[in-house]
Amino acid sequence: MKPNATKTAKADKLIELRNVVGHTQQEAADFLYVSKSTYQNWEYEISRIPLAFYELYELKAIARGLLKYSPGEKPKGEG
Repeated sequence: MKPNATKTAKADKLIELRNVVGHTQQEAADFLYVSKSTYQNWEYEISRIPLAFYELYELKAIARGLLKYSPGEKPKGEG
């Protein structure tokens, strides 16, 4: 990794997480304390979401009971 490079999440993972949680783009932006246009830039791949914001979204959703498991994983007991 380049010295100034930061880890980022993919837009499709962000969209999947938002859909699982049940948020609109505006609700997701508010949840992450960013503007709606910043959030949309992440989803439309105009800019990349920093991994820390993706992880924040995931952890806050779990803490608030909006998400039981990470998108892409099967819940425990199902399989």
